[in-house]
Amino acid sequence: MTCLAIALALLVQAAQTSARPTSAALRRTYQANRFSILEVLGPKRSGLGIIVGAGGEVLTSIDYVGTGDAKVRFQGRELPARIVLSDPRLKVALLEIAAPGSFPSAAVKVQEALAAGNWVLGIVRPQSARPSVVVGSVLRANDEKTPFAETNLAIPPGSPVFDPQGRLVGIAVVRRTKGSSSVLPLATIKEQLATVIAQ
Repeated sequence: MTCLAIALALLVQAAQTSARPTSAALRRTYQANRFSILEVLGPKRSGLGIIVGAGGEVLTSIDYVGTGDAKVRFQGRELPARIVLSDPRLKVALLEIAAPGSFPSAAVKVQEALAAGNWVLGIVRPQSARPSVVVGSVLRANDEKTPFAETNLAIPPGSPVFDPQGRLVGIAVVRRTKGSSSVLPLATIKEQLATVIAQ
């Protein structure tokens, strides 16, 4: 293969990977993850969380947990949960549902950085009669200076963030005033997640 052919192949591949996610991709993301998203019932505020382990491990925003135990609403049932991790610096909390059974966990993709320009997806009103999947992109990648990536997804803290293949890549931790949000990539807390889920 000539150098020109290789260059053209790389350009085509880059164009394919950067194409806006299709409607079919949005539907697949919702269908694959709708049962993994639940509501975290905080002492002052409530919001979304997502199940990341079959044992009932839930990743959410620190905004929805107090100093003691927490509660979640899963498939219409209110269940107790214990706080495994609560990190004010990273603005994230990890809960474990204190109820027997196996829970539907989201597929994850752990990558060190959410690269600028990458497409990301969020699910709005997942439990309502009219849920929707919103499309955004990474505006600024996380790096050694900040653990958070900036996106133009207008979603509240605790909302899961997916890649175009429907895999969980991070969690929104701060909603900005101009229709954007800060996202904590899973890679930042992968050791804590692995420790808890392996128990």
